[in-house]
Amino acid sequence: MIKLKKGQTITIGYSEYFQDEEDQLLIDYPNPHRIPVGTIMSIDNDKVKIEITDHQEQILIGKVITRNALSINKVVDFENHIPKLPFLTEKDKQQIIWGIENKINLIAL
Repeated sequence: MIKLKKGQTITIGYSEYFQDEEDQLLIDYPNPHRIPVGTIMSIDNDKVKIEITDHQEQILIGKVITRNALSINKVVDFENHIPKLPFLTEKDKQQIIWGIENKINLIAL
């Protein structure tokens, strides 16, 4: 669980898997550098809001607007940005290939 304080600066990076870090939030969005400065991230139905203040290559820098504690698998929305996500991730493609190789009859997406 990550405990966030109002006014705290936090880095936001990409990972397919959650890792509990005190000073970094990892989200399952492979292109964080495409999120513009000024975007508001809303996490877990507005329990936590973070304003993006800067970005450096694949890392975002954000300022916590509303404090709270976060646990894994929470929904992340962007209030003034629509992210472009691939229909299939590389992980999805690997699992589909595995299914074909193992003669799986049905794949639900």
